[in-house]
Amino acid sequence: MKLKSLFPQQADFFSMFESLTDQALGAAKCFETLVNDLSKAETIAREIDDYEHKADLIVHSSIVALHKTFITPMDRTNIHNLLMQLDDVLDLLNGAAQRIHLFRLSSILPETKVLALLTVESVRQCHQLMHSLDELKNVEGIGRISVAINKTENDADRAMHQAMSQLFEKENDFKSFIKEKELIEILELVTDRVEDVAHLVETILIDHA
Repeated sequence: MKLKSLFPQQADFFSMFESLTDQALGAAKCFETLVNDLSKAETIAREIDDYEHKADLIVHSSIVALHKTFITPMDRTNIHNLLMQLDDVLDLLNGAAQRIHLFRLSSILPETKVLALLTVESVRQCHQLMHSLDELKNVEGIGRISVAINKTENDADRAMHQAMSQLFEKENDFKSFIKEKELIEILELVTDRVEDVAHLVETILIDHA
């Protein structure tokens, strides 16, 4: 049985969560292409910005629906926080893409690329999590995704430290140093925010146990 089937259908928040992560996944796939070919930065940054704009519209309509819906499938605060956290994931990913474009980065350290690809994997896992959220009997499956998200975040922490270490060691140009340092930091923040989403989902499942 799906949680959404137990509540009025005029505001399907589960579909809204899924739609938000659909946009994030589309942006993540674009970002993966960008990381593998920085020469495409301008075009891909524009595509990712479009995904972010579509996500903003989904968030706006979801907040309007939240105000108008009397009975919600979970605590209103949890719905609002989940919407905001999912929006943050895409905002941060878009921020990383825009920095690559606007900073005119023609290359990044291999360690930074590893971090970037972990960021993409984290968004994929977030997408999988949101598309499993309304499965009332899928607690174990959601738990496995949450564990995978936590592992990816830990891997991203290590990759971030390695990238920073190599950046301090190898980059002598101050401007280039600042540009890549900012990129590294924002990439790691994406995985942090996805982990926040997973933690909130765990709280929601406990509430509905």
